[in-house]
Amino acid sequence: MFGSILLDVGAGLGFIYLLLSLLCSALNEWIVRIFAMRANTLRDGIKNLLEKEELAKVVYQHPLIKGFYRQGWFDRFLKRTGGPSYIASGTFARALWDIAVPEGNGQNPIDVEDLIRRVTANSNLPHDLKKSLQIFVREAQGDLQGILAEVEQWFDDTMARVSGWYKRKTQLILLVLALVVSAGLNVDTISIANSLFKDAALRDAIVAAARQALPEREIAAKTGAARVSEIRGELERLHLPIGWIKASDDTDDPREVPSSAAGWVGKIIGLLVTIFAVSLGAPFWFDLVNKIINLRGSGGERAATAGRDGNA
Repeated sequence: MFGSILLDVGAGLGFIYLLLSLLCSALNEWIVRIFAMRANTLRDGIKNLLEKEELAKVVYQHPLIKGFYRQGWFDRFLKRTGGPSYIASGTFARALWDIAVPEGNGQNPIDVEDLIRRVTANSNLPHDLKKSLQIFVREAQGDLQGILAEVEQWFDDTMARVSGWYKRKTQLILLVLALVVSAGLNVDTISIANSLFKDAALRDAIVAAARQALPEREIAAKTGAARVSEIRGELERLHLPIGWIKASDDTDDPREVPSSAAGWVGKIIGLLVTIFAVSLGAPFWFDLVNKIINLRGSGGERAATAGRDGNA
């Protein structure tokens, strides 16, 4: 019996973390779009690769790449040029090679030394980029497809690092959002766990909601305001002890603003646990809640089977 209650409390907490993670994810999507983070991170990666901002602009204006992006109304409203959030490695390689050696797409294989001289003579290319292209030309023995393959691999290796930059940025944003949402809504893990442990009706309601896995199947499929609205409605339907109210001598409500140093210490610890949990992300909590629900269900089935066998 006690083990079943602990599983229910764990499922309930996990479900709350899942809802908050999805909420932070939706807010993060807005931030990413508003600040064009994917496009800007890609642009920064290409600037770093080419070592020359002017050359990066030329690459972005190349017909092969320019067609990947159409300026939207939001970009026009913010008066920004914008840019693609993704460029295929093959497209980048052909565009860069056309800029580096405008007439280097003729006979194949091309004379290696002549090609190296033309790369060296291009005053628009930075020194290190020239050295890289010269290495690619020699390794491919002047074969155009081989040179492009070398540039593609070079671009892919750089984009792997750029993806790491972007992931670290979004993780930091999610952590900040988790802090704002958890503190703003007063989602105190310690208080909620106590409420779930004491209130069987609340515990059953939240476990039933968790069993339906509504966030992953329905809420996660929605975007923007629709997802935020759905999550908000789900939190309201659960009647969780979250939010802030003024302290009162007549009540012992977990939503009350702490009136003592000890109370604030407990509150801060509870909020920090929530912030850390939410920062783990929705996929983590969806998998864990499903495992707890399945474990709870299998335990109930075994108990029922044992009861039937005992009555036989």
